[in-house]
Amino acid sequence: MKRKWLALGFCMAFFTYLNGFAAQFEVEGTVMQLRSQSSTVVVAHEDIPGFMPAMTMPFRVRSSEELNELVVGDRIQFLFEVGDEESYAFNFKVTGKSDRQTRPRPDSKIVRTVREGDLVPDADLVNQEEGAIALADDEGRWTIMTFIFVRCPVPEFCPLMSRNFISIQKGLSAKARERTRLLSITLDPEFDTPERLKSYGSSYGADFSSWDFATGSKEEIDRLTEAFRVYVKENGVTLDHTLCTVLISPEGVIEKVWRGNFWKPEEVISKIEAVIESQGDF
Repeated sequence: MKRKWLALGFCMAFFTYLNGFAAQFEVEGTVMQLRSQSSTVVVAHEDIPGFMPAMTMPFRVRSSEELNELVVGDRIQFLFEVGDEESYAFNFKVTGKSDRQTRPRPDSKIVRTVREGDLVPDADLVNQEEGAIALADDEGRWTIMTFIFVRCPVPEFCPLMSRNFISIQKGLSAKARERTRLLSITLDPEFDTPERLKSYGSSYGADFSSWDFATGSKEEIDRLTEAFRVYVKENGVTLDHTLCTVLISPEGVIEKVWRGNFWKPEEVISKIEAVIESQGDF
């Protein structure tokens, strides 16, 4: 059934792209998180007929002011406009008030553990070759890290992160490529074995000499997703989750965090080239 829904959604998106206009959908659901800094609301929404099945996902709003009247737990209705390059949620209506008396701070559903300027936590991980690896590269390279899982069916989530990473790997200058490692950590360690991660990486044309795909115990992955404020929840055979991409210095300091899927490979390439040049590595 979910495949049928996804197929309908892909057809609608493709039709929208070909005709150069935005499609609008009515959405109903429950507010799960509010992120004023990124103008995003995470909603556990019902089926969107002709587009996607029920799931929990972030929606970018046209104006952060639209979040001011919302509280985690509210039942809401809104319009979701999908164009060929971006999508927005707007025209929010609260249909059922949360029983919470006070407004939670943004991202209160996920513990804020690390942020820019902090040291990355230790991690007990293995890569696609079953070799032990850490978040801070032991070869002194800068690390660009993100979270994915191989069965992710939504092209704007994990597949987009992996497409972006291959663009970064190919787009870096030769010297920057020598000083940079890409790291994709699975959100689904019970399924994503090193063998499956290697096959997944190969499907994207990954150069494993500078791109690791990592897994670990479920407890270890849960600890990392909590540390980096990545929301993960099982939804049948798949996972509902948010996105987080991080630039880590060779010393293990978090230099930059990109949340969501709105960042572009060129932005990350520019950042990594700049930080390496500023430290006299060229």
